[in-house]
Amino acid sequence: MWQVYLSLSSKNSVGLPLVPFQTSSNGLLVTLYHSQKPVAEGCLIWPHDGFIEAIDNNAGSHRRINITATRSLIQLTRVITPAAIHALHAQSIQWIYDHSGLAVVTTSTLRTRNATPPASSSTIARAFAFPLSPTPSKSLTATEKFTVSLPLEENCIAMDENVGLDAAGPEVDDLEDTDSQMQLEYFGEEVCLIILIFHSLILLEQLQNTTEFTSESSLSTTLPTRVLDDAFHFMDRIFRLLPKKHTAFRAFAHDFSEAIFLRDSDDEAQVRAVLERKGINWDYTRRAHSPSLNRRIRQYIPPRDILVSRLETLFNGYRNVICTAQTGRAKYFFSKDAQEMSERLLDTAR
Repeated sequence: MWQVYLSLSSKNSVGLPLVPFQTSSNGLLVTLYHSQKPVAEGCLIWPHDGFIEAIDNNAGSHRRINITATRSLIQLTRVITPAAIHALHAQSIQWIYDHSGLAVVTTSTLRTRNATPPASSSTIARAFAFPLSPTPSKSLTATEKFTVSLPLEENCIAMDENVGLDAAGPEVDDLEDTDSQMQLEYFGEEVCLIILIFHSLILLEQLQNTTEFTSESSLSTTLPTRVLDDAFHFMDRIFRLLPKKHTAFRAFAHDFSEAIFLRDSDDEAQVRAVLERKGINWDYTRRAHSPSLNRRIRQYIPPRDILVSRLETLFNGYRNVICTAQTGRAKYFFSKDAQEMSERLLDTAR
């Protein structure tokens, strides 16, 4: 990250904190930030007398403000948030702008900027309207109805031996790497990480050709996708509220991943064909060796109408499951907090 920062700062990139040599650059264009939000634009003034006499009130009294090693003097040229209070002056940004425009600021609150204003929101929307990855040529494997691994009865659960990761089954030599024995307690984590890495690589490749990318997309009228959450944290928000020792936990983690991610039909058909030739059961491989499948089958998050329906089936099927290992008082899988979180997750999906 430090190497990236150095390479950007040497190219007069915008939006970066000032490096030491820039603090003495007279006329350097800067943006003043309060709590990570821009409140005004201006330019550095160098050299200076080490202090200024700022107008303190309408009576005309002055306040002496020293310019220390950690402070800078700027001339405000544009007000973004007029009512923002600047602590060193004890006045609003608009007041300072209207009374000489000179402001003593903490250097760490300044960011570099360009003389050309940033692109409008509509321009940015058009620039990122193109999907990061090609749309699947065929429909996703969502034709069959989504079901959970556990029965929907509220009385008891008889966990199948093949549900867990320790289930016995045929070897999958051609699908396993050297790390095949490292199993995940959460079935969904590796899926999320692989997809995040995959899309990050695509994004980096596209941004290398930013000019062409933006000019082409400006002709598009497609609205960009509104990304409200990432899959890993979406799943983790309810995982952290569920009892890990509950007999339903592993099955739920597996079904949660199955509900969110739909497999590419072409990729799945090719993998199924290999498994059939080797006499390996698909359901067993899908449960016991899911990391290997995830490296070979692309997965997609479906549109909200499909996603919400699958999540409702998942949550309704597991919320009242009673732990078979729990003696005495019945212990439901979903606590009150988990129930509330499941509703918030459905709202996000909607």
